[in-house]
Amino acid sequence: MDSKPSTNTKTDNNLSPTTPVIFKNGEYITGKDILPGYYIASTKNKSGDLLIIRKDYRIQNVSQRLGTDGPAPYMVDNFDIELKKGDKVNLYNFESNVTFTPISNKEAEKRKAEREAIAKKAAQEKAAKEEQERKEQEARKAEQEAAQKQAQSTSISFKNCTEARAAGAAPVHRGDPGYASHLDRDGDGIGCDQ
Repeated sequence: MDSKPSTNTKTDNNLSPTTPVIFKNGEYITGKDILPGYYIASTKNKSGDLLIIRKDYRIQNVSQRLGTDGPAPYMVDNFDIELKKGDKVNLYNFESNVTFTPISNKEAEKRKAEREAIAKKAAQEKAAKEEQERKEQEARKAEQEAAQKQAQSTSISFKNCTEARAAGAAPVHRGDPGYASHLDRDGDGIGCDQ
């Protein structure tokens, strides 16, 4: 079967469910200019805007930046879309044509499942990373608290200078472990120096 793309115009009624359809900027009606079904919309050049206005107001309209000159997720180079009879396809600002390549319902479901699996994996990886970061932060906090408790529990204090001398800590300078104002009778910053 010939899969050579055809350029449809608003007057072309020879539509094929297996032939890619190529559109230029403009508005096209599903069922008149393109058959209802699943498609991969793509462009090979700089970006433009694809807008699908649904005939059935209960189904959300689609607006997608389509092209090759911008970062994902704001822009994609191809986009899966289901077109229903009466939907309007609007193309704006494209420097080249937009190709709508038909895909089967089975292929569309497969591609959707693949995208969902990728999104689920990315979400799981993000959640795992966030959990790991949370655990690391908790571990750092626990280490800091333990170090503070250790410093507090191992801080030296002496009842008097006899105790400080017996421990070999005398004289004790202000700022050193074990220094306390009751050990520094003359207030010169050196305890147990007399």
